[in-house]
Amino acid sequence: SQVDSWLERHPGYVPEGWSSREDKRRSTQSDLDGISSEIENAAKQADERAAAEAAAEEEEARQQLADAAATVYLVGDLPGGVHRDYLGVYEREPELVNGRMAYAMADDPTKMLWFSRTNGYWHAG
Repeated sequence: SQVDSWLERHPGYVPEGWSSREDKRRSTQSDLDGISSEIENAAKQADERAAAEAAAEEEEARQQLADAAATVYLVGDLPGGVHRDYLGVYEREPELVNGRMAYAMADDPTKMLWFSRTNGYWHAG
């Protein structure tokens, strides 16, 4: 057999789980099917745990986003008074942009505040 041939090429080696080289225990197809089933069940349980953890993290993130300010006030002095038309009251939009809340200007919904993942800054435009 393949096991016997391998043992002949590796004298003195006792395979893990064997009490001696004379043990020469052979796995049956039923043994292998059982081991395979255990591995598949363990993998499925690990996947289910990972999915549950991801869902919990997503729910926590959604809750944090839901707690975000409903209204944002963009105020301040601008150099030379440029872009003063972007100052004002912004209301939270229902959809996320780049994983964050976005805001539309109350008086002009074509003007928005949003977060850019590319540079890590909030933008008005």
